Amino acid sequence: MTAIKPFMNRLIDYAGLFPPAGLDMLTSTRNYASYRSGKYAWALGRLIVPVARLTEFSVALMEVGSNEQTTPWLLGALSTGNAQQDARLISGLDKMGAVVDVLESKAANLAEVHELLSAAPQRLLSTSNFH
Repeated sequence: MTAIKPFMNRLIDYAGLFPPAGLDMLTSTRNYASYRSGKYAWALGRLIVPVARLTEFSVALMEVGSNEQTTPWLLGALSTGNAQQDARLISGLDKMGAVVDVLESKAANLAEVHELLSAAPQRLLSTSNFH
């Protein structure tokens, strides 16, 4: 079993907001908090949250108590399609103990890619998480 740990390390993202689970934000956030401290926490990756719901996530995170965690929550955020709006909604999350380290967005052409990159928080650009 130990040989699989390096391969599975942070491999499984949690997307409780989406089908088939389709949970509400508070339940999804509570579940992720529980999984972070569970037996298989080493395999747990990011919590997947739409950028448009980050304000709702922030409220749920305060209720769940992220300050009790020793490491920041990693979020995979799904873009609104508006780069400036995404940047505004993402900013300040790190003060709450959560970090968007992956931002997924659709781009129809190269100009849209450049617009997204110019508005993205600098710390996202310093990694190689472009998908």
